[in-house]
Amino acid sequence: MAKKRVSASVQTSPEVVMIGVLVFFAVLITAFIMAKRQEKLARMMIPSQPTHTQPTSTP
Repeated sequence: MAKKRVSASVQTSPEVVMIGVLVFFAVLITAFIMAKRQEKLARMMIPSQPTHTQPTSTP
């Protein structure tokens, strides 16, 4: 009896499928946001010497 109950509970129910889809989309969105943040950081790091700091760096 117990084994039959376990096998029945293992069947993919619509609720489990919805939770899996939500988690999948959440991971995709978080990865997309992290990529955008990395792009912003890279853009901020690339212009490390703007035009107005060049005269100050020269002796």
